[in-house]
Formats: sequence, structure tokens, C-alpha cells
Amino acid sequence: MLEKLCNAVAVSGDEGEVRQIVIEQVKPLADELKVDALGNVLVTHKTKSKNALRVMIAAHMDEVGFMLVESEEGGLFRFELVGGIDERMLPAKPVWVGKSTSPE
Repeated sequence: MLEKLCNAVAVSGDEGEVRQIVIEQVKPLADELKVDALGNVLVTHKTKSKNALRVMIAAHMDEVGFMLVESEEGGLFRFELVGGIDERMLPAKPVWVGKSTSPE
């Protein structure tokens, strides 16, 4: 499951692939499952025990990425950052383009 989550494409605003993985994993355990208007997965598992401990698990489904904002002839592109990326880490890093999960 960790490998599936790590390889899923889920740039902020497009978390659908990770959302489906999460739903697949929690559905067998859920008494209630819904996705709200913002795309959050809300799951409730009820207990029959009185005074049972209540636990909430919260996590992000998105990852950092880029958005193409301008392209010019000759293959020059201008990108904007999506999410918090330390720009010092970018030189020589492979990137995924589109839904492909292989570096280009």
C-alpha cells in the first residue's frame, strides 16, 4: 500500500488517485464513508463498547508539484510552484509530466 501511495500522482487540487487508494483501504472497516465537497474522505467506524476511546486520524492526500503557466517555441517553459517546495532542491531533479509516473 505504501508503494501505491508513493507512486500515485496527487498534486494539490488533483488528489483523486490517492483518494481512491484511501477509499479502497478503509471501505471494509467503515460503518459510514463519504467524500465531502472539498474531496476529504470522512470515515466512521462505530463501536458497541460504552466509554470507548475516540480516535481521529488526519492526513494530507496531496503533494507538491508545478503548474505550467507559459510555453515558448524552442521548448522553454515557465512553471509556478504548487505547494511548499524548497527551490534550492530543484536543480537536476527528475520530474513527472502529466499523469505519467516515469521521470522525463
